[in-house]
Amino acid sequence: MWFFWWNSYIYNDRIYRSIFTYQYECNYLVHLQFRMNICAITFNLQKGAFVKMDKVDIQLLKILQEDARITVSDLSKKLALSRPSVSERLLRLQEKGIILEFSARISPAKLGRETLLFIQISELKEEPHVFEEFIKTETDIIECHRVTGTVSYIIKAAVSGIDGMRNLVDRLIPYGTINTSVILASPVPYRHILPNDRSEN
Repeated sequence: MWFFWWNSYIYNDRIYRSIFTYQYECNYLVHLQFRMNICAITFNLQKGAFVKMDKVDIQLLKILQEDARITVSDLSKKLALSRPSVSERLLRLQEKGIILEFSARISPAKLGRETLLFIQISELKEEPHVFEEFIKTETDIIECHRVTGTVSYIIKAAVSGIDGMRNLVDRLIPYGTINTSVILASPVPYRHILPNDRSEN
């Protein structure tokens, strides 16, 4: 029986991912058991289990959210740790599902999508899975959340002016009752997420 696991490794100060294969009936039994234990932790995390982190982990998360392009060498200097120690922490945070991905934040306005909207959809006229499949094809929509209460979905969209807003609303109307709000300003456009005090050892 074969098992396939995603693993991460560090090369030239950058994080990469590769696939490692382990076979149960061979000398990799110890490594296989180690990987199985990691998967159990990840599974518990997805079910809402709380993950303990020390102060160094929290500082590492803070730095990465400020600059995801920082190298392992620079991280080691900021954290006063060796490069292998930093790499180990990075891999552990990824394995536990705390770090989901490394990505870039883009300015919608610089791409010609200067109008941001929140759209509430209620009294859905289609089955949820039908509506959700449609939403996935709409490139103007940058977020979609199914919520509780009288509203079924809350959508965030980035469009090109009033014409773009009208066209998007027209495409959504067949699916339910639409309530659209244009974002005038964002006092808190984005906030870094850090664990609360109970995470610290």
